[in-house]
Amino acid sequence: MKKNTWYRTVAVLVFACFSLFAQEKSEKMHSETIKGYLMDGMCATMAVSKGPEIAMAKAAKHSKSCALEDDCVASGYGVMSDGKFIKFDKNGDKKALTFVKKTDKQNHIMIEVTGTKEKDNFKVSSIKEIADNAGATDNTKKSDMHEHHKMN
Repeated sequence: MKKNTWYRTVAVLVFACFSLFAQEKSEKMHSETIKGYLMDGMCATMAVSKGPEIAMAKAAKHSKSCALEDDCVASGYGVMSDGKFIKFDKNGDKKALTFVKKTDKQNHIMIEVTGTKEKDNFKVSSIKEIADNAGATDNTKKSDMHEHHKMN
C-alpha cells in the first residue's frame, strides 16, 4: 500500500512539473512586441473613431502634457499601432505612466512594448522608447494640446 501511494505522489509531481514547464513555454511563445505611439485611452478612443490614418496622425501629435492630465491618466494607457489602439493591463498602465513622466519628448512618443495579449488587454513586460520612423519633430503647438476637448 505504501509503495502505491509513493508511486502516485511521484506521478503527480512529475505531471505538475511538466504542466508548469508547458505553461511557461506557452507564455513565452505568445509574447510579442508592438511598435507604435504611446497614448492614453480617452484620447485614443476619440482618435480611432476618426479612422486609422487620422488615428495615427493624432497619436503622433499627442502631447506628453495631455497624457499626464488627470482624466487621461485615469483612462489608462496603450499603444496606437496601425490605426488600432491596444490597451494595456493595470501593471502596464503603471509602467506607461512612469515612462511618460520620464521621457523628454513632448510628442511623437514612439515606443516598443513587449508582452502578451490577454482578453481585452495587453499584459506589458517592458516599454522602451524608439525613434519615430516618420522622422517627426517635436513641434506641438499650444493649439494641438488637449485635442480631446475639441474632438467631441
